[in-house]
Amino acid sequence: MVENDFITLAHSVIENWRNENVPLNAGATDDELLAFEKRFALTLPPDFRYFYSLVNGMTDYLTDEYLFSLWPLEEIAKAIEISRSCSEERDEETSVEDRAVEKIRQPLANRKIEIAFGDVLIDSWRYLLCEDEEGRFFVSSQVKPGERLADSFGHFLQRYSNEPEKIYL
Repeated sequence: MVENDFITLAHSVIENWRNENVPLNAGATDDELLAFEKRFALTLPPDFRYFYSLVNGMTDYLTDEYLFSLWPLEEIAKAIEISRSCSEERDEETSVEDRAVEKIRQPLANRKIEIAFGDVLIDSWRYLLCEDEEGRFFVSSQVKPGERLADSFGHFLQRYSNEPEKIYL
């Protein structure tokens, strides 16, 4: 269940976007959200799911006053598919020895999922909904990989509304 404070915050963010004339897509239906979750074998956190039931991203890659673009579910799905495809190609092209070296060079992400859901300045950097090994969701970005910008999607929206500089806007 989504908390009342988040419901109020979600509606406030959307109202502000509408006041800015940011073109928004209609909310995703429950069937669309379920199909997305099934397609990628995941369960979206309630706050993210609720928000997307109200607005399924911004229309045609348009942005708000911060040049932030919230992606529709289909754009998120494309990014996941591209990421998976690139990962599979890299695995096929990389020898066992090279993969071992690559794992040493890269810090462990300790993330079960990492889903890009928006970007700034036409994909200059992306915002990522992540789930850690303990099943906790948080938001990170490509500005400083691994940095937790918000402890939940709801916290991300709170910072977006009140402290945009803390999420690099």
